[in-house]
Amino acid sequence: GVGSISSTDMVTLSGDPGDSLALYAGTVEKGFVFSYDGAASWQSPRDAQMQSGTIVSIAVDPSDACTVFATNGARVYRSTDCSRRFKSVYDETRANVIPHRILTDRASSNIVYVGLSNGDLLKSTDRGERWNKVLSTKLPIRDAIVSNRDNKVLLVGTSRGLWRSEDSGATWKEMTDALKPFKNSTEIDHLVQTGDGGTIVMGAKPGLLRSIDLGKPWESL
Repeated sequence: GVGSISSTDMVTLSGDPGDSLALYAGTVEKGFVFSYDGAASWQSPRDAQMQSGTIVSIAVDPSDACTVFATNGARVYRSTDCSRRFKSVYDETRANVIPHRILTDRASSNIVYVGLSNGDLLKSTDRGERWNKVLSTKLPIRDAIVSNRDNKVLLVGTSRGLWRSEDSGATWKEMTDALKPFKNSTEIDHLVQTGDGGTIVMGAKPGLLRSIDLGKPWESL
């Protein structure tokens, strides 16, 4: 194990919805670390490629806690043995493009999405074995969510706009009109939702916005 990580620069932290003691952390230089005792102690994977580098996004399989996805540099990795070993399931070969956001579908564990820094959103229906592009915003994807209420609804936030799908990414609508009442609100940094998906909160340049209808109308907080 790595013991304490109190002096480590953190980028992201994810929990297991089925196990409150399981935590997964992405660091700036020390790669991927995990804890199965509520952060009392931390461990590194056995694979050297995950013991260093900057991990910007982590996602846990909703039906199998031992399956974890993480980004590291230009690659997406998957572990199926509780973070001991990782396999590369996506390797971005284009210059200056990196996976920035990875998310799983709580209602269907085979589905995984990856948002890229060039604005592409990729979708896999076999836990990362194959990928297809379902959206090209041409702007860096900063955050994205699959609705916990209706897994067909996706929201993708970019540096200049919000995109919404009601059919699992088959078609998309840019939500420009919905955000017009809020000045500079199209510069989106974060999207979070409640456990039941009933409320979505968006962190945008002017502050926090809230939707209680799957991301269609918004109100300022």
